[in-house]
Amino acid sequence: MAKIQNLWTIRKALFWGFLILILNVRIFSQNILLDHQVSMLALGDSYTIGESVETSQRWPHLFVAELEKRGAEVSDPDYIATTGWTTSDLLEGISNRLDRDKSYDLVSVLIGVNNQYQGMDIEIYEPELRKIIDLAIEIAGGERSRVIVLSIPDYAYTPFGKEELSISRQIDAYNAIKERVAGEYGIAYFNITPISRQALSHPDLVASDGLHPSGKQYKMWVEKLCQSAQVLSKDDSADFDQIRKIFYQQEDDWNKGDIDAFMEAYWNSDELQFGGANGITKGWEETLQRYKTGYPDRASMGKLSFQIKDMSRHSENVVSLTGSWQLSREYDQPGGHFLLIWRKIEGEWKIVVDHTSQRLQ
Repeated sequence: MAKIQNLWTIRKALFWGFLILILNVRIFSQNILLDHQVSMLALGDSYTIGESVETSQRWPHLFVAELEKRGAEVSDPDYIATTGWTTSDLLEGISNRLDRDKSYDLVSVLIGVNNQYQGMDIEIYEPELRKIIDLAIEIAGGERSRVIVLSIPDYAYTPFGKEELSISRQIDAYNAIKERVAGEYGIAYFNITPISRQALSHPDLVASDGLHPSGKQYKMWVEKLCQSAQVLSKDDSADFDQIRKIFYQQEDDWNKGDIDAFMEAYWNSDELQFGGANGITKGWEETLQRYKTGYPDRASMGKLSFQIKDMSRHSENVVSLTGSWQLSREYDQPGGHFLLIWRKIEGEWKIVVDHTSQRLQ
């Protein structure tokens, strides 16, 4: 009887903890989860290297400086970026300049304005952007949560651009591609374009060349990024890293059509709880059958992509993870959000509670 009461107490604690998390966790935010030690590689063009501003005023330099204030151990960011580079140039630059002996905790991607400025066919942009993102993920050790994508600023709102509406329309078209692709990869996307569009009414947001952002504007970009930046403690870093690896292995297993391997991340217990649109399922075997019934073949499984939004430690052995999921299938594109409660059991992190919702189509 005491064991039954204890299990009931655990269930109630998880239930109320779940409700509290739902009310407080920023499920719809774009979060950057950073280890205690941060090394950054910035990929891009003149907006990345801060044309016409001092090195210390470049947005990647400003960003790591802010992270240091938040307790991170940082070094100056490295750059693979040059004024005038297109996506094709950046791909070549990565091939020629990347130091394969170095590892990075954070990789940023900001590229595309020169594709637009040089009048390149926009159809070139997406496949090359995907190659760049694939390389960025590889450089970040396969961790998509360590890759961020920034939108292209709108230089129509500068003395050089002279409020040319066609520039803004084209920049919007490129950014629409960039945002969609980032979403498909499950990578954080930050829209800094509205900040750049304040430049005509705030001339101090433009550098002395009349075209590029000033250090003040770059600082505003960083303020936006820092609203979503979470620097992990030394203790959290190791556990969160382990959970992320298990979590993204689930995605790989799903995309191989292996639901049995996908289920290895879950607690193999009758006490496992899975909640979704069809109610609560209890037990590992029951959850396995629920998946296999709902996704009987590869066509129904589609291609899965996860995006982590937030990770929080609630005790030494309990961590919550929230995020979004997206399935790409021939006949539809379902997606939604999830909240996972992870518990360290016999030295291994396992999902003990999974609540997954699906957005309305």
